[in-house]
Amino acid sequence: MSRKRQHIDAIATMHEVSELGRGITRKHEALVMADIMGRLEQKPAPAQSVLFLLRTGSLDKVQEPLPTDTAADPEQVPNSCDKFRLLPQDMQRDILYAIEPGLAEHVAKLKPKAMRDLLCFALDVQPSSSVFSCNKRSLLAQCELTYRRNGHRLRDAKWKDSAPDWTSMGYFSFVPAEGPGAIRKVIKHVSGAECELPEGLQEQRLFIKNNHSHANAKLVSDAVSVVILSLFQKARLYVKAPTCLLAVPACSAPPSSPATSAPLTPASQASRGGSSPADFRHETEAASAKVPELP
Repeated sequence: MSRKRQHIDAIATMHEVSELGRGITRKHEALVMADIMGRLEQKPAPAQSVLFLLRTGSLDKVQEPLPTDTAADPEQVPNSCDKFRLLPQDMQRDILYAIEPGLAEHVAKLKPKAMRDLLCFALDVQPSSSVFSCNKRSLLAQCELTYRRNGHRLRDAKWKDSAPDWTSMGYFSFVPAEGPGAIRKVIKHVSGAECELPEGLQEQRLFIKNNHSHANAKLVSDAVSVVILSLFQKARLYVKAPTCLLAVPACSAPPSSPATSAPLTPASQASRGGSSPADFRHETEAASAKVPELP
């Protein structure tokens, strides 16, 4: 068979395939139209609205292709990562490197959850809190400022098996007994507030669990498990809860918007869900509701 003949046969085959495709499309369109007409005959009320949409061209936009220019701005935190727990691991690592360079060797070995817990403790925020800013430079600068205001919490961090040793650091710690014969146990909050443990816990061999979490830190022994915040609440002691930023409008603002790098003030933090005595009561009441009464 000559090349010319092969070429003609190939064109004929392509034509047949094209006609077959058009036939299938026409059959599908006919079925769709029959389905639409059948539905309108059963329920004619929407017919006027459908006609209006067709006449005004409102339905034409449905067939418009989606925009293909989805390149992310390298200076912006992606909208899908606007919570501290959603920040990419490399971004969390960069923040920890910046706020405490001496921990670089330890931070490089951390697993994702351990890194997130350490970052949130250092910045005194909750994992579900929104980031301070959606501009990366502004976020880094505000993280450094916040870390300094929190007293460089990680500077004396203890490590065990390539992870933070939360039994010797965190939101709460035991106050050593002072004076001859002193055995009373006192628990201390990172802010400096102290709470003497009730009688039911004085004789227990206790250790602190989940000390990276302000709301979930517990005193644990073989016999009991008590949320520490509930003890402060029962003693009527107020301790500052971590800042919880519920929303940062800058994430939806264009990169050129001044809002992207606007610093947070105490007033703006309060308006976005910052801690207050009411927040503390809500947090401690929720925590203590899960804990049985002490003996």
